[in-house]
Amino acid sequence: MTGSAAEKETHPLLCDLDGTVSLADTTYELCLLFVKHRPVNEWINLVIWYFHGKAHLKTQLSRSVGAEFDVSTLPYNNRLIGSDIFHSAKTRALVSGAANDLVAQVAEHLGRFHWSQGTEHESNLVGHAKASYLQDRYPGGFAYVGDSAADLPVWQAATSAYATNVSSKTVKRARDNGIALNVLSTKPPRHQSLFKAMRFHQWVKNILIFAVPGLNILHFKPEWIITLLAGFVAFGLVASATYILNDLLDIQDDRKHPTKKHRVFARGALDIKTGLIGMFALAATGMAIGLMIGPMFALTILGYGLISTSYSLVFKKIAILDTIVLSFLFCWRVLAGAVIITVPVAPWFFCRDCVFLFQLGFGQAVHRTPPQRNTDTSRAIKRSERRSFGRSRIPDRRQARRSGFGHCWWCLLNDHRADLRFAVEKLDHRSRCQRIPRRLSIDGLDRPVLASGQSGRSP
Repeated sequence: MTGSAAEKETHPLLCDLDGTVSLADTTYELCLLFVKHRPVNEWINLVIWYFHGKAHLKTQLSRSVGAEFDVSTLPYNNRLIGSDIFHSAKTRALVSGAANDLVAQVAEHLGRFHWSQGTEHESNLVGHAKASYLQDRYPGGFAYVGDSAADLPVWQAATSAYATNVSSKTVKRARDNGIALNVLSTKPPRHQSLFKAMRFHQWVKNILIFAVPGLNILHFKPEWIITLLAGFVAFGLVASATYILNDLLDIQDDRKHPTKKHRVFARGALDIKTGLIGMFALAATGMAIGLMIGPMFALTILGYGLISTSYSLVFKKIAILDTIVLSFLFCWRVLAGAVIITVPVAPWFFCRDCVFLFQLGFGQAVHRTPPQRNTDTSRAIKRSERRSFGRSRIPDRRQARRSGFGHCWWCLLNDHRADLRFAVEKLDHRSRCQRIPRRLSIDGLDRPVLASGQSGRSP
């Protein structure tokens, strides 16, 4: 829509909220907020409210968690709010199918609408219901800005129809219905945002699946290659599903974070409905591949998904325990590699790797901790804080690396303890006439060594 065309628009400009003025879907976000902050036994209320009607569901969600919803952090559509058509309209109103209380909060926050109306009581203000409401209020005609196929009846009833953040499929349907739709902006491809939400760079963590097969290189079988690669992909798909779930539950918090606010769900690049569909599709595909590998591996990745979900809902809110759970998920990957090739893992090996991965996990947690800054304390207290928490985050990360790599060397030496035992036996035999220490201890092996001039039997 050009500027000259916008100046000719004299009808009241009525805007939708979800996907139009804001790139988010407030109803879905209220549902996620309810799931995150309410106990499991209250989740059944969502089903009960839904069967009473969508209007009832939206109203109850607004009453339940509306106070915890921060409208100031919503990703607003600056292309629409800053457009000529928006500023040239003499009357602007926010009319949405979202809960009326929430719509009023957004209108008050933006301060650019003369009035607002949303869903209340038993009237769900979407589709034909919205079209009838606006026709009764403005019999002389109105201009409407929407974004989805649900706005088709309103566009048909409007004098001027505008679309923003709209998909090409919706534009085609509107024009097939004879609607002269003026497109202000189109929706970017969703597959690119979905790939970003999957976090393929995090799949590098799944290399731990190859740890146990790598230590069994002498017994390596060619058929392991395809099985391990399939297990790697299956584990990655399930892990990506948990990443999407975590991002969905943390939308409100991510928008307040300096870097996480750029995630696809937080900035509105990908809608929640598509994210949920993608999450279930990834989890189902990963489980299907897991079942093809074997039922035990399918149970392993199912356990990983359940633990990750529990972390997103419960454990990440508890200090120390959140790091323990994340470290344990690394150990779970090592165990999954053993399950794939059906090789039993010794308890000492699993416990040893858990210690190593826990060290890395806590080192990473210290690295993520921001430096302590308190201008009201004395220099002596600041020096004590530096001694306690480290002068900066870099030395802490180096210390974590040292402890981690030192543990790796100890693991490698311990794996060859039988060879070391044989070397000690040979040392006993060849050094009878040499001056060496009376006792030698390697990996818990403490044995007397013959001194010079003593006799003894050869081993």
